[in-house]
Amino acid sequence: MSVAACAPMGFTGNSKPVRLATALDRPHELATLFRNKRVAILTHAAGVDRAGRRSIDVLAQLPGVKLAAIWSPEHGLAGMAAAGDHVGDDRDAVTGLMVHSLYGARKTPSHAMLDAVDAVFVDLQDVGARPYTYASTMLEVLKAARAARTPVFVNDRPNPLGGVVMEGPVLDPALASFVGVWPIPLRHGLTLGELARMMNGEPRAKEPAINAALTVLPMQGWRRAMETEVFGAGGLPFVAPSPNLRSLKAIRAYAGTVLFEGTSMSEGRGTDAPFLTLCAPFLETDRLAAHIGADALAGAVLHYGQVTPVAARYKQQNCGAIRLRITDPARYRPVEAAVTLIAALLRLYPDKMQFLEGAPPFFDLLSGDSRLRTALQKGADAQRLIVSWQESLSAFAERRKAWLLYD
Repeated sequence: MSVAACAPMGFTGNSKPVRLATALDRPHELATLFRNKRVAILTHAAGVDRAGRRSIDVLAQLPGVKLAAIWSPEHGLAGMAAAGDHVGDDRDAVTGLMVHSLYGARKTPSHAMLDAVDAVFVDLQDVGARPYTYASTMLEVLKAARAARTPVFVNDRPNPLGGVVMEGPVLDPALASFVGVWPIPLRHGLTLGELARMMNGEPRAKEPAINAALTVLPMQGWRRAMETEVFGAGGLPFVAPSPNLRSLKAIRAYAGTVLFEGTSMSEGRGTDAPFLTLCAPFLETDRLAAHIGADALAGAVLHYGQVTPVAARYKQQNCGAIRLRITDPARYRPVEAAVTLIAALLRLYPDKMQFLEGAPPFFDLLSGDSRLRTALQKGADAQRLIVSWQESLSAFAERRKAWLLYD
């Protein structure tokens, strides 16, 4: 199998932790890898080094390396396009290179795009949740690169949710879509580099493994148990990976509150705190507060109030709102929290709290398992649903061991 990974260099010989850094902070290593090569880079606004320099500019300035192409995922290179909006090709003002969108007219790099380069460098900040589409774009690149025999290099970055805890159903392959392309849990506990190794090396139902020429460039200083330390002092600069994940707390909530995109509740787009705010015109905050209280979720406090979204669902409508305040990230379980809230809302508003229609329903694509929706509709207890995932999560924990890069 043509998969390579440099050895992780997380700790020095005297066991003192080094600062968190990616391969962008080892430019001599990149210069050696890409010397005399034409390189395409798949990246976005969060692709920066410790000094905040764009990965585009780091590569463009490497001696003996030709940055030949820029590709972008959902939300575009600047990370400003709305979720689901098709993004057109553009031109990078700094380098003058065309930016070829992989979330518009094409989702897979064309033969011509790959013929024009000798290597692909992937530098994307993932958020540790299966519905986030950057992994789907990376998978398309791996498949196309395998066919073109073009090597792929992934600049690994931290999973902001850590690499220990996993939550939610493992994706049913029958529900595979661009918001879930691989049979992994909703909160999967992998870095994007580890996920690349898994997607490249695992065979699927009736398909052989991709086996592209993949090299993952590991981080220095990252450990699986790290969550709060990945950005800021000692970590990497925080740049929003997409327009509605504006803080680390929003990213922590997203792995659960993304499920509300498949319901008649709003996930908070158009408010000042998307994915930390859940709202709808039918939501009576006093009634919900009396039913569930403020401390129903481990590691978080619920605040109740009113909000008027300025965009997206329920634009300019006065809505009752729940605001999540995560007080203890180590205890907070985003998927468990979301399922608990959905179950409570279904009990209170059986006629108004609904799952959006579709074939299959969008909630099923997000959750990865249609049984979750049907069980919630039948009034199943949230805790029983959470317990029901444990066997498949344990099996996944064993399955993923072959692809891990960090302790």
